[in-house]
Amino acid sequence: MKPTVYIPTLRAGERLARTLAALEEQEPRPEVVIADNSEDGAGGALARERFPWVRAAEFGENLGFGKALNRAVREQPGDPIVFLNDDVTVEPGFVSGLMGALTPEVEMVAAVLLQERQPDRIDSAGVIADKTLLGFDYLNGEPVSALANAADPLGPTGGAALYRRDAFEAVGGFDERIFLYYEDLDLALRM
Repeated sequence: MKPTVYIPTLRAGERLARTLAALEEQEPRPEVVIADNSEDGAGGALARERFPWVRAAEFGENLGFGKALNRAVREQPGDPIVFLNDDVTVEPGFVSGLMGALTPEVEMVAAVLLQERQPDRIDSAGVIADKTLLGFDYLNGEPVSALANAADPLGPTGGAALYRRDAFEAVGGFDERIFLYYEDLDLALRM
């Protein structure tokens, strides 16, 4: 089973290039689709120019995070599906680690994002909600060692997540009425 990584982007630059270069080194190398929300097709152009193995779904406008990813998944299907922000540089073993956590009873897997300036600190280990359903990044600011005894989050953050395609589609994917932010929390609650 080879996952497909979907990367939403508004612009192409060195951050996206670093993300793609890191994915190129993964074993096995995943399929990758740029969900290009730019008006000028910059993400697709970068892929064609420097990463010809990467595909692009180009929209010609900013559809928003969830709507762009839903559309990219429909137009260029994969299973399982991985969502990854365009400024994330993955470590070796990222894809195999996600796949290793995907057991028959698991429908979604949260990856861990580390802070860029303090890589010994967690940026997000998924999403959680308080009793009012206000969402938060799980373990934000905690040392990486906090992962050893941490409970599972409510769900993954949209910036680094794996979903079984059938589970993602069963709930309708991301709610397209949410342009940006909290779409991952909403999806986790529905799943």
